[in-house]
Amino acid sequence: MVTSVSFHPKENILMTSGLDRKVKLFDIKHSQNLLDLQGDSVANYNNVKSSQKSLKIQSMFIPDLPVYSAKFIQDGNEAILTGNRKHFYVYHIERNKLERSTVGNLDQKNLSGLHVAPKDYICISSSESGEAHMLCQRTKKHLFSLKMNGSCSSVAFTSDSRYMFTVGDQADIYQWDLRMQKCLQKTADDGNDSSSVVDVSQDG
Repeated sequence: MVTSVSFHPKENILMTSGLDRKVKLFDIKHSQNLLDLQGDSVANYNNVKSSQKSLKIQSMFIPDLPVYSAKFIQDGNEAILTGNRKHFYVYHIERNKLERSTVGNLDQKNLSGLHVAPKDYICISSSESGEAHMLCQRTKKHLFSLKMNGSCSSVAFTSDSRYMFTVGDQADIYQWDLRMQKCLQKTADDGNDSSSVVDVSQDG
């Protein structure tokens, strides 16, 4: 079962993770033909016999972590891997090295709610307590935590990583100023009993 899909910010690389405790990297530009096409034939991607298979370039098995989320960070130089455990892994891509880490004294036993800002921040959200724990992308250390009413089910960032938006089961949209570490406004998501996903356009 695939639990997350992430695209490298600079290269034609796709990363997938799953509950089988495997993380895989694929080169989606170069592929392996499953069936050589002749002449002017066009691949029918609804038919696996005439499609192309992306080239797998790396596969990692992590025995102590069912990987719920895997995201590229640090301009694609690293990847962070989390699950329903108190620890997580950082994969250093150029060095091909996995590093096990924790969030220090933070009392969060489930790190599967992973969200990554374009720069500076990693967010671990809690679907139970409504907290959003902010970590530093560079050091992976806990910086501060923000709390909303109800659960925190989804997180989104502006392109400059200055502001963060969160939603949950209270059908409210929260806007946070990450520099000031406070909520700027709370807006009701009219027509919804609860909100499950929030996103921000590229132009903010």
